[in-house]
Amino acid sequence: MMITTTMLIGLAWKSALIAGLTLGLLQLARSRSAGERSLVAHVGLLALLVLPVASLVLPLWQPLPATWVAETKPTTFVLTEIGGSAVDPAFAAASVPVAADTAGSPPISPSVGADLAPFLYLVPLALLFGVMLLAVLRLFAMRGRAEVLVEGSWLSALAEAQRRMGFKHGTALLVSDELRSPISWGLLRSTIVLSPKAVQAVGEAEAIIAHELAHIARLDWAKLLASRVACAVFWFNPLVWMLARESHQLREEAADDAVLLADIDGPDYATLLVGAARHDNRAALMAAHGVAPSKNSLKRRITRVLDASLKRGPASASWVLMSLVVLAGLTAPLAAFSATAAEEKMTAKEAQTAAIAAQKSAIASARSVTATKAQVQAADEAAATSTTRQLSAEQLISLRAIGVTAEYAAEMRAEGAS
Repeated sequence: MMITTTMLIGLAWKSALIAGLTLGLLQLARSRSAGERSLVAHVGLLALLVLPVASLVLPLWQPLPATWVAETKPTTFVLTEIGGSAVDPAFAAASVPVAADTAGSPPISPSVGADLAPFLYLVPLALLFGVMLLAVLRLFAMRGRAEVLVEGSWLSALAEAQRRMGFKHGTALLVSDELRSPISWGLLRSTIVLSPKAVQAVGEAEAIIAHELAHIARLDWAKLLASRVACAVFWFNPLVWMLARESHQLREEAADDAVLLADIDGPDYATLLVGAARHDNRAALMAAHGVAPSKNSLKRRITRVLDASLKRGPASASWVLMSLVVLAGLTAPLAAFSATAAEEKMTAKEAQTAAIAAQKSAIASARSVTATKAQVQAADEAAATSTTRQLSAEQLISLRAIGVTAEYAAEMRAEGAS
């Protein structure tokens, strides 16, 4: 599969529409719980990830009238010389497309920008994917260097939080000097890594464990990686980055709600968040969730934790079903939609091959016409020479015998002169 400029333009406006619509729905659902709003945000991210694949798999859908489709701009033509003989200007202007500047330097062609567009798109994409891969590798390397936490108070807090949240999978509880605050990640083998300072705060053990277990139970690590993939694929779209940031905030708020639903005191938990914010893991290569809020989200999370009137809890089954229906109903037609003719789905290589073939055909036609005009000119010169040369008596008799008279020769000379 080749990446074309037309494909990138289509992905740009379609991704902007999906991300913008998702952000708008989140604003309309402000009164819903963080879990339900988080589901909406991640359905939008999933739609973004499905969009490129669906655009290739689904058949083309062009609902717009054919008259609305913009016509291709005419190609610029110039007079050229082929085979050492000048082509008729009228023919050249109608048949031979410009391929290079006759002065020796090639003109600036729109195809140059079209060829550079895929390269300019792939470079940031590769860089963002590389950063994400390094972040994931760092997590597993950190796990290998971390030590198993054996303090009874923390192990008891882990067992109690798992019992309250109905968490049946085993979770590794580690401690690492490389962290400033606790983090968690993993799907099949979930891991919670604490900082040495957090280990000393035994009174906050249950709240910290409950927050990290909430992330693990909600598969938030997979959602985090999916949001980073969406940002890498649509790095040029600021709305996608806004949606990714909002989805991260909603994951943290949903985990906070899970902590409060586990009978953790709200003011005490808010105090924990304020203290953890001073020890946030300020690292670009960190692909995991942590209890410590960033400076931009601290106020919002504290306000929600202390607001007892907010609706809390996970998304209901009907909310999940409605989100999936909206996902399928929006993504499928939007991915198949095309505002251009079906013929424009040809790849850049096919278009270039067709242009070269048309140019070769035009050059061959020009050479054919040039040869014909040269033959006519040679015949005219021969006729003019024969009429101006003095003929012998036998030649005159033979010409008269086949019907060539002096008047006919004069007409031939007049036509040759014209």
